[in-house]
Amino acid sequence: MATKPDAESQNKMAVGEGVGEAVEQLINTASALGSTTIDLSKKRLTQVPPEVLSLQQLEVHFTVFYC
Repeated sequence: MATKPDAESQNKMAVGEGVGEAVEQLINTASALGSTTIDLSKKRLTQVPPEVLSLQQLEVHFTVFYC
């Protein structure tokens, strides 16, 4: 019998350990303030969080680092 994932595991962002909550807070703040930029460069993201796509006012700039 398959089990449903709990709410916490469904809301995980693609970031390093312990960083997801900080990223979520930055996204929420940017949304509330109508910010045109949000700096996620040092948040150890492995993917762009889908919530960023709902911030229609953002100007998009990507810098990619390869290790």
